[in-house]
Amino acid sequence: MAMGMPRKEFWYGETWAAVEYRRAYDLRLEQESQFAWLQGLYFFDGVSVAISNALRKKGTRAQDYIKEPIRITPLSPQEKAAKERAEQNKIIAYFSNLERASDRENEAARASMLLSADGSEMIICPHCDTYQTRRSVCMKCKAAL
Repeated sequence: MAMGMPRKEFWYGETWAAVEYRRAYDLRLEQESQFAWLQGLYFFDGVSVAISNALRKKGTRAQDYIKEPIRITPLSPQEKAAKERAEQNKIIAYFSNLERASDRENEAARASMLLSADGSEMIICPHCDTYQTRRSVCMKCKAAL
């Protein structure tokens, strides 16, 4: 009776019906347990964010509460594909920016190089700011190049 089965069906109905009501009752209990756990997780996250923001040191960035609800159902194939594309685009953008930064550094290094009269490459010693032909040691300050 506690499982939601009517008395009349319990006493006069099919015997297999009690098993099905029991199975449905167990599923309902499991769903309620998962809901309570999820609710506790949201509560814990909210309290954690509030306390860590209240006790954070000056100059540190405040934590944010989760931006989207926690997903219970699995992603559909279209959602998976969209998520993978977004991650790939993020990775591509990261490496493109890294390549651009590297190109800028290489251009700056090329700009600091000069050519001597005989066509050999000249560089500026970072320690004494003198022009040197490409060697492993500066002739003036004996620092490694």
